[in-house]
Amino acid sequence: MNLGKYIKDIIKAQGRTIAWVSDQLSFNERTLAGKLNRNSVSGDDLMRLSILLGINLEELKEEYKMKITEYTILDFKGYNGPVPYHYVVVKLGENLYYKTYQKDRLEVTQDIRYASHIEPKYGDEQVEFIKKFYDEFGKRK
Repeated sequence: MNLGKYIKDIIKAQGRTIAWVSDQLSFNERTLAGKLNRNSVSGDDLMRLSILLGINLEELKEEYKMKITEYTILDFKGYNGPVPYHYVVVKLGENLYYKTYQKDRLEVTQDIRYASHIEPKYGDEQVEFIKKFYDEFGKRK
């Protein structure tokens, strides 16, 4: 889930604007718009926005939980200057990519730039590892 988009959708559904929200919370309008566009809302900002917009944080928490809905290997090839590269990224759902694992849970990212770059020959093995040891919520089975 993209939190910035979620908040912008709520603002729009309420017939409000980012300018109005910025004014109510004494934020700079461009700063708030940038935070929402970059999906970089701080905890303090989220609390203030939730009070103003009536966002139920318990419901948001449930929507925000990771749920693996797919295992897709995305293949990337190209050049970084004159140096060729080839790697794969494991996509686990809409805007959800494999980053790494810990003993008890997977770490994922919503930004593909921070996903693990896996050597292509190990992509299928990584997917099988995830399926075998972690449930759909990224918790150790």
